[in-house]
Amino acid sequence: MEFMRHSLWLIVLFAAQAHATFLQIDVHVLANQTSAPYWSLELPSGEINARLIIDTGHAPFNYGIQTGSDGTSCFSSVDFGLSARLLDLSIGGVSLASGRSDDTAAFGGDRPNPSCGAGQAFFAGFSFHFGDLTMFISPDSRHDISMADVLAAPDPAAALLLAGNYGGFLGLRDAAGQGSGYYGYANSNVGGMTITQVGEPETLGLFALALIVGLAFTRRDAGPARSV
Repeated sequence: MEFMRHSLWLIVLFAAQAHATFLQIDVHVLANQTSAPYWSLELPSGEINARLIIDTGHAPFNYGIQTGSDGTSCFSSVDFGLSARLLDLSIGGVSLASGRSDDTAAFGGDRPNPSCGAGQAFFAGFSFHFGDLTMFISPDSRHDISMADVLAAPDPAAALLLAGNYGGFLGLRDAAGQGSGYYGYANSNVGGMTITQVGEPETLGLFALALIVGLAFTRRDAGPARSV
């Protein structure tokens, strides 16, 4: 019975992880958009491509509310923590870092004007710390979703981010120096940033393993079947 109890806890734990919301962030900075005069990273300046997976399901969603002149309500600010994994960061086609995790990443946004029209809009920023590498993503973001729909979603942070359109600034800093670049809104031919929802094969695999282990221990506890 004790084995069965432990195996069921494993199943519950990995099932919760499997239902977390995982989003992929892709940032593309063209070579001619990098801040070359101020570049001091080990790799020379060039096209920057960054891919990250973030998990928005494990932190409180904090927000402020304001009322526009038309009487509608919208967010005046939002902020929430998240965990992140850096899939790859390459500069000029050469990988600078990959496979690093950050459990203290954060997103924050303040509304740049007092209007509540055209959905949600923010001066926004992500911050990530992957060992000695710090990454700042600072977009002007527009989100085509109402405040009510965000707050009604099972994962408000994910709902807000998935409804966004992003254009702005990417900053990098490590022990060797720093570098940065600008990107436009997606499909604008000046680089871009997108956020999409993805699955998490590793987590689903662990859940399947936990399920198999749980069933094995359940059968062991039950013992051999008896004939009547």
